[in-house]
Amino acid sequence: MPGPQHDATNNLVRDHPHIAVRLMSMISGIHLVDGSHIRVADGELNDRISKVRQADTVLIGGPPQDPWYTVISEIETKLSAQKLDQTLRYAATLWLQLDKPVYVIVITPDRRAGTFRRPVRVNAGKLTLTLDPCVYAPDNIPVLTDPRQVVADPALAALSVMAHGDRKEVGEAFLTGLNDLDDDNAPRYYEYAHKMASAPARRVLEALMSTSTWPVSSPFARKHFGKGKEEGLAEGLAEGLAEGLAKGKTEGEAILLLTLLEARGIVVSDEIRARIASCTDLLQFDVWTRRAAVSTSAEDVFE
Repeated sequence: MPGPQHDATNNLVRDHPHIAVRLMSMISGIHLVDGSHIRVADGELNDRISKVRQADTVLIGGPPQDPWYTVISEIETKLSAQKLDQTLRYAATLWLQLDKPVYVIVITPDRRAGTFRRPVRVNAGKLTLTLDPCVYAPDNIPVLTDPRQVVADPALAALSVMAHGDRKEVGEAFLTGLNDLDDDNAPRYYEYAHKMASAPARRVLEALMSTSTWPVSSPFARKHFGKGKEEGLAEGLAEGLAEGLAKGKTEGEAILLLTLLEARGIVVSDEIRARIASCTDLLQFDVWTRRAAVSTSAEDVFE
């Protein structure tokens, strides 16, 4: 289930859709038109009635009536071959829907991500699909230690904190740079960075905020220190909402699976119904639904 770190990074991309295009240019040499014609689109990618695919963020470049390209941005706290395989399926579905070039960027704080920088391939009979994703990970996320860099690009600075915030000089530059942003934007970028960062990085930020070495007289600092309890409540409500949405997704998958089994005449015992109802793993539902589409018995689906 996506957590606060995933959601904060995803929201950063949604609020700054151009950053995905810039990052691909920086790390993979993919130069897309980066003008005013890039927008966030619906991330729900359905390839048939019984299958729901939900990408983190879908970006479309170009005019609505004739787009130039599409970009899928995926946020992965821990990268895996299975997750990249799923992303390939997102890309294939989006290409089928829009018939436009598709690019994928995966943003992750996982320091092992370098091992996954290779094309992802799926073979299905004589059909072969290949995806070459851009993986934006700590080894190519810049270490920003100059407050002027933070002011110039606060979104990139928040990603730098996500990857390198356990280094004191990164936290100091970030907080000092926020001091020069306006009162509305500084708290927003602090929230992004704080939620995206690892536990050690969060401790560094909190320690810097509580010492006299940082300019606590700034409007941002006063606003931040004055709303601690309010932020804690808001964060709790946000996490509760995220948990509720995730539960709703799994309940929807359960209903979908039971409907498919019933339509195919497959008998479902009370034990299997209980197993379906208790499942919270969307990937497991994916496996079961695929089997249900071709199986003739419950044993074939759930073994």
